[in-house]
Amino acid sequence: MQKRNGTFVQTMPNLSVTEGQIPAVPLNAEFTYLGRRFSFDLKNESAKAALEEKLLNLLEITNKLKIRTQTKVRILSQYIHCQMRYELKLYKFPLTWVEQKLDALCLRYMRDWLEMPVSACVNEISTLPKKLTRLEIPSFKQLSQKMSLSKRHFLRSSASADVRELWADSSSQHVVVDELLVSHDSITAASKALTKHQQQTATDHLFGLQLQGVIPKCVSETIENKNIELWATTIDYLPSHLFNFARKALLQVLPTAANLKRWNRVQDASCVLCASGKPQTNKHVLSNCGSLVALHRYTERHNKVLTQLIGWLKSVLAGTQIIYADLLEANILPVADLFNNYRPDIAIADSNSICTLELTVCHETNVVSSRDYKRDKYKNIADFRSTLAGNRKVYSHTIEISTLGFISNINDFTKLIGVSHMPVQLKQEIISTVLKSSFAIYSNRNNAAMINDA
Repeated sequence: MQKRNGTFVQTMPNLSVTEGQIPAVPLNAEFTYLGRRFSFDLKNESAKAALEEKLLNLLEITNKLKIRTQTKVRILSQYIHCQMRYELKLYKFPLTWVEQKLDALCLRYMRDWLEMPVSACVNEISTLPKKLTRLEIPSFKQLSQKMSLSKRHFLRSSASADVRELWADSSSQHVVVDELLVSHDSITAASKALTKHQQQTATDHLFGLQLQGVIPKCVSETIENKNIELWATTIDYLPSHLFNFARKALLQVLPTAANLKRWNRVQDASCVLCASGKPQTNKHVLSNCGSLVALHRYTERHNKVLTQLIGWLKSVLAGTQIIYADLLEANILPVADLFNNYRPDIAIADSNSICTLELTVCHETNVVSSRDYKRDKYKNIADFRSTLAGNRKVYSHTIEISTLGFISNINDFTKLIGVSHMPVQLKQEIISTVLKSSFAIYSNRNNAAMINDA
């Protein structure tokens, strides 16, 4: 190129060797060197178009596969992202373009796979860490930032003085990324700091939402991280309809009457089962409806989990321990034998003590209040011991399991009765049972007939 009248313009060079003229790149065209496209305007428009088309083709191929939603999501995070890394590291694409083109394209397909409404914060929920019910799919904007960090690190730490000088001369254009490198001892530490900042940004946005952020925030504050991670892992192996249901319920974007009213799809937001005039919200459908049929469904869900807990305890208790339960089942002694006017769900008795465990299946936003209510209810249960219970010391415990299957900690209970912690397999079975029951309850939210979700 030449500078003419104060402006750089492209010219056609005329270079020859003995054999003849050397072919030149035509005007307004581009050439590729070491896999990178070079054009006169340096705007990378053709590279952008090629990358966008590449992503579209990969997403469309994935979309047409007859596989579960979870598998499509895994292909996106583990394969498609890897196929895009080279270009994101090779070119300096504007982050705005990456977000508005590549991320927007991914979100469109993910929203279809997850059956999410347009208003759902798919981007934020997908980038959350494991301890926050993640899908664990970084956005291309986040991936691009990490590629930029890696590239800047190699320039800064190069053995060549000329390359290091290039890094220094271009630092004014990469202030944020270079600040991470300068303020941390290693590229690993800088990368962790960048990831933490990206996740915190997504978390702050999601938790700040009046509707969609309520349940994730409550879960993160009341459920142990390892149990949240187990929940996220467990639903990955459930059928797609349960996986999508759990994700939509987590954000409270299920098409209940209240949401349909908010989206201007219906005129009446009230629940048709209880006819109380209360809005048919996510919480109302899954745990708060007062109709007889809904209460029956809640009880069935509760008793299915109770049966699982009893089956586990029977298999691990010592021979000197006897299990009582508030459940009509063969070979189970009634807990009413131990207490007058009180019926905790489970009681484990030995010669010296009685340990009770009260199960509550509640909405995610009610985990703490349900626990406090049950603890207060049973704090004086020892005063109501029956003749059979005698003077044995009574210890009262609770377990809360949310309508989506998040499980509270009962380590104090298991330690007191001398058994190992609740096994992972049992927790996975409980998560699956609760989600199946809650999905059946939701699916029949307008149906007054009795259901069988088995």
